Amino acid sequence: MGTFLSTGIVIEMITLKEELKKAEIKNEELFSALEEKFHYNLNIFDTTETDEYLKFTLKDIVFQRELLPFLERLFPIIYGKDEEATKVIENLKAIEPSGWKKLAEQSPLYYYQLTKYGGDDWLYFEKGFDTRIRIKYPSIISLISEGKIIMEVYGKQFRFYKYCLKEAFREFSLASAMRIHIDG
Repeated sequence: MGTFLSTGIVIEMITLKEELKKAEIKNEELFSALEEKFHYNLNIFDTTETDEYLKFTLKDIVFQRELLPFLERLFPIIYGKDEEATKVIENLKAIEPSGWKKLAEQSPLYYYQLTKYGGDDWLYFEKGFDTRIRIKYPSIISLISEGKIIMEVYGKQFRFYKYCLKEAFREFSLASAMRIHIDG
């Protein structure tokens, strides 16, 4: 056990309405900050609003259209000709795209598995002292994980790496759903 530096695709992210209300942050401000500061393209997420939370869920159409070509480009850069990376691609090709998320939930493959340890982000606003909103990540498909890692403070470098990923793979809107975090 330990903590690992991980990169994956955000399937869901949530923020509590209570925090938004307390900080006097409107939905539009939150949306804008998620795009500007965390480099998420919210057009590829469905938004669900309840009395308790705002939930952003990656659109199935984007996931199913882009995952395979995205991984076919990303994995050789990261893993070279690694056998496990090849197995991920083969397993995805062997099933219908509608089953890809379920495969991540049940996957014995290290390079393609659902994690619920995506951690939290704090989104800061220029509104008074310490105005921040927590973004929770209950569902991420982990694609890259190395460790062990110990860091007391992080965030700026991870956002920079995410920006670099988004730019390097700009032909894939899915690249803006990537998250770099400490897992475990």
